[in-house]
Amino acid sequence: MYTKSIKLLNIFKYLFFILPLLALFVGGCKKEIGFTEESSSKLSFSTDTVIFDTVFTEVGSATQQFKIYNPYKKKLLVKKIWLAKGQNSLFRLNIDGVPGNTANNIELMPGDSLFVFVEVTINPLNSNTPMIVTDSVLFETNNNIQDIDLVAWGQDAHYIRPNTYINGLPPLNIIAKENENITWGNDKPYVIYGYAVVDSAAVLNIEAGARIHFAKNSGLWVYRYGSLQVNGTKDSPIIFQGARLDYDYRDIPGQWDRIWINEGSISNFNYAEIKNGFIGLQVETIIGRQNNDQTLVNLKNTKIYNMTAYGLFSRYYSIRGQNLLVTNCGENTVALTMGGNYNFRHCTFANFYSASTQRQSPLLVINNYNNNQVFPLDSCYFGNCIVYGGIENEISIDSKPGQNFNYLFENTLIKVSPTTNTDNTDNYKNIIKNPPNVVVNGSTTQPLFEDINKQDYHLKANAPAINAGLPLIGQQVPLDLDEHQRDPMPDMGCYEFQ
Repeated sequence: MYTKSIKLLNIFKYLFFILPLLALFVGGCKKEIGFTEESSSKLSFSTDTVIFDTVFTEVGSATQQFKIYNPYKKKLLVKKIWLAKGQNSLFRLNIDGVPGNTANNIELMPGDSLFVFVEVTINPLNSNTPMIVTDSVLFETNNNIQDIDLVAWGQDAHYIRPNTYINGLPPLNIIAKENENITWGNDKPYVIYGYAVVDSAAVLNIEAGARIHFAKNSGLWVYRYGSLQVNGTKDSPIIFQGARLDYDYRDIPGQWDRIWINEGSISNFNYAEIKNGFIGLQVETIIGRQNNDQTLVNLKNTKIYNMTAYGLFSRYYSIRGQNLLVTNCGENTVALTMGGNYNFRHCTFANFYSASTQRQSPLLVINNYNNNQVFPLDSCYFGNCIVYGGIENEISIDSKPGQNFNYLFENTLIKVSPTTNTDNTDNYKNIIKNPPNVVVNGSTTQPLFEDINKQDYHLKANAPAINAGLPLIGQQVPLDLDEHQRDPMPDMGCYEFQ
């Protein structure tokens, strides 16, 4: 028994000296993890935008965070992290627990991550503070530059964020429940993320001077039998636009989605400005034909412009428009599809869209069908209007038989293909067709508008639209979009020449 104990003790002594040597040997043979240096190897992020939507009621500081990830099986070297605006930024960073707006040569192990904390301090009571403050956190990895956008509001605002998620629909928030009547005032801006929804038989009233801002892919949806009442004035119009208010974004289309109104009620717009979206106003029936007296939108003294696709898009609807200005859209400025009932008086429809690609579609489209389904175009009237743009043919009229198809351009200036037959007085009365370009200061230019580059669609001196309107229609719409009195011989379009 004693002998066995001696032997066991000797074994323990042997292991005591050998195991550390084995560990050292194994550790020395362990392969060092290298860096991935492929140009395709980039960081992953927990978000692409950090939004500070804190309601600022005094000098306010707020902190948000996001994570960066190395998704690879090798180490990733982040050569540099910095703020795009540098010392001029209102944001401050804390990178992996270290305060500072820059960091260099950070090694991320495979599958590892680190936190970036972002702080902003804004005084919303300072009138010089921009309404929206932006910057970017930039990352350089393997010669790739990636960025995370930072967005903070410099004023108090009403924030509407999605709280309902339904398959097949965008994220939404029902702001007016069924049969509810609510009002949005002008005390502070409304900032919408996702879709704000007016439910069936509900009413949303918007007071003069209200400002409605939409984040990317966001919009306003008025569901069937719901109603939208936009009650602006000339001095206090209601503005619908994107959430980016930087100077560089003032004329960029596509920043938000659309205003979408379904069938079954009457909506009214007066002194509204809808700009810089994908579709300005989309009105349509979604369950088949409706009584046109109950499915109606009135558009008065309203501007719609800078849309990626359509300014005014209709599917079997009734629209009444006067002093309406719709301009500069990537597809159709006005698309009246699947029939309907339309009446436009003293409206200007113009398209000189100048995005990266040349527009091919005419600014005005009128048809009465959808696939094999044909609908009646009971009436489509343009009186004392202008339909003019930058391509040769700005009007497309397309019908299928089996339903009414009634349209009339009266005392209206139009631009169409020279081969278009406009001799039919059932469809064309006292029109001005394809006025020639004019020479101003030695340069050839369009004959109508003061300055299309500045989106100034007032009539220039000697424009053929001056005094060319029908007096009866001028009496029905006695004030122009600027609230100037129309002459006894009114001008075509939404502006009376002064």
